[in-house]
Amino acid sequence: MSVRGNQTRLFFDRFPHAMWIFDRRTQAILGVNQAAVALYGYSREEFLGRTLNDLYTEEERPALLHDLSTLYGEPDGWAPSPRTCRRLRRKDGTILDVEVIWTPFLDRGREEILAVFQDVTQQRRTEERLRFQEAIVSQVHDAIFAIDNRRRIIYWNRAAERQYGLPAKEALGRPLPDIVSCRWLLPENERAVIQSLSEVGAWHGHETHRRRDGEPIRVESSVTLLRDDCGDRIGLLAVVRDVTERARSEEKLRDSQRQLLEAEKLGHIGAWEWDVATGAQIWSDELYRIFGIEPGRIPATFEGFMSLVGTEDRPAVRASVENALRDHQPFSREFTIRRPGGVIRTVLACGEVLVDGSRRPVRLVGATLDITDRKRAEAERARFLENERSARGAAEAAAAQLEVLSRRLVELQEAERRSLARELHDEMGQLLTGLRLLLTTDRRGVPGRTRERRTGDTRGKMMSIISELMKRIRTLSMDLRPAMLDDLGLLPALRWHFKRYGDQTGVRVKFVQAGLEGRLEPALEIATFRIVQEALTNVARHAGVAAASVDLQRDDDRLRIRIEDRGPGFDVESALRSPSSGLAGMRERARLMGGSLSIESQPGGGGTRLTAELPLGPASGPLPRK
Repeated sequence: MSVRGNQTRLFFDRFPHAMWIFDRRTQAILGVNQAAVALYGYSREEFLGRTLNDLYTEEERPALLHDLSTLYGEPDGWAPSPRTCRRLRRKDGTILDVEVIWTPFLDRGREEILAVFQDVTQQRRTEERLRFQEAIVSQVHDAIFAIDNRRRIIYWNRAAERQYGLPAKEALGRPLPDIVSCRWLLPENERAVIQSLSEVGAWHGHETHRRRDGEPIRVESSVTLLRDDCGDRIGLLAVVRDVTERARSEEKLRDSQRQLLEAEKLGHIGAWEWDVATGAQIWSDELYRIFGIEPGRIPATFEGFMSLVGTEDRPAVRASVENALRDHQPFSREFTIRRPGGVIRTVLACGEVLVDGSRRPVRLVGATLDITDRKRAEAERARFLENERSARGAAEAAAAQLEVLSRRLVELQEAERRSLARELHDEMGQLLTGLRLLLTTDRRGVPGRTRERRTGDTRGKMMSIISELMKRIRTLSMDLRPAMLDDLGLLPALRWHFKRYGDQTGVRVKFVQAGLEGRLEPALEIATFRIVQEALTNVARHAGVAAASVDLQRDDDRLRIRIEDRGPGFDVESALRSPSSGLAGMRERARLMGGSLSIESQPGGGGTRLTAELPLGPASGPLPRK
């Protein structure tokens, strides 16, 4: 192409972008402008000796052929090609990124192409940096968005899309308050944000935002003021982190700490930690309270702790700690402490040694539990169990004694029945038989005077038999239960019994009493009578003496019974085990009345003394006054 006209040449030469004219068929460069010389580093003469193919990198040469092939066609249909991006090599070997526009034309019948190359290397590098930055920002888990001075959103990253549930295409250009609803944790926070942005151009803090679906989220925000090159404010950049889960975890941690403090307080458990290297210790508030000291009042040290340990327990406690540090083994020990006021408490300390990678102890952590109440409860339980064992033994002994007494009662009942049957059969039966014979004797053949005399004799015999029957029935009744005891009381009944006893056994009773002129409680009277009766029966059976003494003394609250004889004596333990002696029955009568009964006797002589003490019941009359 021949460039004609000064104006056309001047336009071509001074065009700001590199321009070439080359032959379409040979790709030989026919002309270049000054911008092409400056951009590629070749002189005009060097350009004119080259082809367009020399300027392309090897990787881009196929693309050159493709671009030129798209320009083929009828000359009347030729038109400028679309912009394409290509990479060309400068004279010094550096690579340029360019945008190319091809314009085919005819010059005196020759097909030529005007190529305009615009250097976009810096633009491409800037775009690459922006894309790289965008890729980085898109991978950030924190929401990042920017607003202009009209508070319209001009940037909205992917994390913001996820965090607020709104895609960037819907967020961009919209006012921020339409997207992000903010609730300040404290009313004064909003004023603090405005003041901080005004003074230092940034703010950092916590607030509550609301997602698109209405769900509130706790966030940690960092807001920075954006300015242009002239220092004028153009907007705000915010980096917002969703800390909802962290806030919940922190709240749970605070709750756990509160619960731990409450548990320590309720359970009297104090926690402690000891830095072995520095010797520094940390005591919980409850540990101070266990020691009876106001929290923080004294430094937490090992020696301070040892000063609170009971004197007798200090060597063992110190040895436990030293052994744990040496052997790296947990330890547990009970010991006493003395509070500042002198109060003694019992505690249980448990600890564990923490070691580093070299197996050197670095910390000792543990807890101390106040077990004073537990130790007292254990002691009380032990006493209760001992009492229970004693009571069980007593109950078993009582059960055994009750069994013996039950057998004795059955034996006594059978003996009384046998005696009653024998009395009725042998004595009263014979008397009644004789009476029946007298009543059925036939005297019809006997003369009158003789019949009258015999009838009188018969009547006398019948009266005698009836009198003997009445006497025996009365005696039998008195043996079963003296009516005199119910009607007249204990003292007359005893005196009657002593006389009858002497008449029957030949053993004289020396009786001494004091305070029995009045009536006693019925149960006490019958118990006293039976004890005296059974004791004198034993004297008659076993003592072999002509006399015995009975002494009854009543005072304000009890009745004392003492029965003695000068007989040969006996083994008391053996007699108590014998069901026929009656001693166990007397002792049981005394026990049932809330009293006691003791027996003093030895085989071989010395006699026997039986002593019983029975409490007076509320139904007993007052003690007679002298």
